[in-house]
Amino acid sequence: MHMVWKALCKALFRQVIINDKCVDLPFAGKFRKGANQSVTFLVALDLLASGRFKFAENQYNVSPMSKSALRFHVSEALSLTAVSAAANIDRDSASSIIKMIFTQFVKLARSHQAASLSLGFGCLTVKDSALQFVNGKSGSDADEQDDTVSVNAKCVSMRDDLRSAFDNVSVMTP
Repeated sequence: MHMVWKALCKALFRQVIINDKCVDLPFAGKFRKGANQSVTFLVALDLLASGRFKFAENQYNVSPMSKSALRFHVSEALSLTAVSAAANIDRDSASSIIKMIFTQFVKLARSHQAASLSLGFGCLTVKDSALQFVNGKSGSDADEQDDTVSVNAKCVSMRDDLRSAFDNVSVMTP
């Protein structure tokens, strides 16, 4: 699971920051580079609805209902094939792992726990049912988090919960 998330973060960084593309991340929304290497996030309606999140719009967070959303109309989907190849796992398993991560993120939010998904160039956070994207590394120990999924509440890692759910994930053999 860790390798899939790390591959996803690297692919997002490469496409958004280095290649200056607007990228659609499954289950979350779209990311595009703005001024000064900052990233702007257009939340997916499915994510908002599933978590019953409040979403405050600002220069880095765009609602799909606003006029600013038009800037995101040309986007490309993140290649799950590339992510799965980098993680040395089959595409379906990589997709399942990513879906499970976002499912756990929503479950934590619904249970009123603060949660954060580190993406390398920023993080998706939820606290008190308010969802937002924050540019830059998350927290003071961001370098130690090595782009994994973390829960801010009680500093508990979601890794152990998700590992048990994916004991039977198939790995590609060369």
